[in-house]
Amino acid sequence: MKKGVILLAVCLFFIISPGKVLACEMELTPSTFTVDKDETITFKLERYQTHRRCDVPLEDTSIKVTGGEITDRGTWQTGNPDILNFTVQFTDPGEAVVHVERYCDKEGLMVIEAKGTVLAAQDGTSGQTEVVPSPQIAESEKQPATQERSENEAGDASKGKGRRGYRRGAPPAPVSPGNIPGSSYNPPTDGERAESVPPGEMERAAAAGQSRLEKIFPTSLHFNLWYGFILTGLILYLLKLEQLRKPLLILSVMVLGFYLGGCPGPVGAVFSMFLGNAVGLFIIPVAISILWGRVFCGWTCPLGAVQEFIHVGKLRIRVPDKADRYLKYLKFVVLIVFGYLTLATGTYIWGDYEPFKVLFNFRGTAVATIILLATLLFSLLIERPFCRYACPLGAVLVLTSKTALRKISPDAHKCMGCGLCTRGSCAMNAIRYVDSGTNLPVIDSSECITCLRCGDVCPKRALPGAQLKA
Repeated sequence: MKKGVILLAVCLFFIISPGKVLACEMELTPSTFTVDKDETITFKLERYQTHRRCDVPLEDTSIKVTGGEITDRGTWQTGNPDILNFTVQFTDPGEAVVHVERYCDKEGLMVIEAKGTVLAAQDGTSGQTEVVPSPQIAESEKQPATQERSENEAGDASKGKGRRGYRRGAPPAPVSPGNIPGSSYNPPTDGERAESVPPGEMERAAAAGQSRLEKIFPTSLHFNLWYGFILTGLILYLLKLEQLRKPLLILSVMVLGFYLGGCPGPVGAVFSMFLGNAVGLFIIPVAISILWGRVFCGWTCPLGAVQEFIHVGKLRIRVPDKADRYLKYLKFVVLIVFGYLTLATGTYIWGDYEPFKVLFNFRGTAVATIILLATLLFSLLIERPFCRYACPLGAVLVLTSKTALRKISPDAHKCMGCGLCTRGSCAMNAIRYVDSGTNLPVIDSSECITCLRCGDVCPKRALPGAQLKA
């Protein structure tokens, strides 16, 4: 066991590092920019609190601008992360810097900067891009086309017009400098077209694309920790290292739970996705479930781990199969109700009711506290009650894991059909009965969390976890 924990810790270190685990973390977007003189940009400053409590007020964050001035300082929006949107007008051509400083009890003075270029106004204009005129065409060259067009219009008047003033049928070809008789105009080459692109436009487009990707898959310490744990759990599952599952879950509770305060979390990311936030933290568990089943639930999730660890086997109450079957629909009700409320209000309303936020932060709403106490009480008697009956992410994964490419299934050559695996070995009650026709246990892959525990009770090792059926 000690070797397993050490191996697991080393694996996590290399996946998660480098990163300042004990410090706050700040992000400023855009980090680079190119603007015209007197143009304004709204910057987004995010503060991730990666330790439990920070005594330094958000308002003590210092923002200084070189090459411009702050026109709107904005107001901090508390959450995870804390967000400040402020607007800067750049007035001095040349290099410009937005300099942010904040003191952190753990890290000390933190500095983050956004650097860019302010372009000088052209032709005495301010904040505008010069429009390059097309080559001039001599008046003598324009007149024949004008005369011809007048004759056509006169003919239309006598023969009847269409809706746009042309005769019914194919519209006349548009007149351009290139098809005027006698014109010496040559279309611009690709190189000339490239020169006409407004200065800084390509840089802005690249920054916008990077910003969109960063919004889907944030790379702050909080999210990197989650990515590292999810990847580690998947690797251990594929290697069938079931003995390392509980050590990983213990670390998950300590780091993702109590250390990060349970935020961000994929359970809440279901609803954050509706608001366009933390989409990647929802996409990754879903993508894994499509390929390998609910690996996240059984190997990474700190919420499920807490329920599993406090369960007392001697006090176990087996929920009747019929009641269990109907109760499992509750999680779909939770998903639909809170999904609707999130879209209707435009706010992360799930945060006011999530029970484990109270557990990991020692504070929360009265309703969330009551739900937490009820969940912990039921967890003593029933394994993973929140996972089975109330988890909104679980509702999504039930649907996506039904057609998983790889599923745990019994070895038909070893299985005796004794039914031991159906008698409480599965925390999710995913192994319900032995099929009378095949004499093999029936596993509900949509409820299976791939924990591999079923192999521990099988005398013939027909369900060792090694038997993964494609």
